[in-house]
Amino acid sequence: MAVLGEIIKKVIEVADQIIDAPDPVKSQEKVLRELLSKAEDTAFGKYYEFSRLKDSDHIRDDFAAMVPFHSYDQMREKWWQRVIDGAEDITWPGKVEYFAVSS
Repeated sequence: MAVLGEIIKKVIEVADQIIDAPDPVKSQEKVLRELLSKAEDTAFGKYYEFSRLKDSDHIRDDFAAMVPFHSYDQMREKWWQRVIDGAEDITWPGKVEYFAVSS
């Protein structure tokens, strides 16, 4: 349940930043930079150079160019299976304790 609480807390923080800001594009870019900073030391973040991306002057365009769309199966095969097997710091910092199946 701690993971769910953290997710809800972050969603509320992000929503507050986006709604309260006068410029939604700059607000979204700020949130993207924060997320990239948080995940830059993960395997996914290192592979896609989040440390470089977060400092980009054209962060949205550069993110779209450097981080390709992944299907669920691609993400599971290349990244999430390692998380399921117990590895830490793969797509998000730390060790994932709980997994949920979605449709």
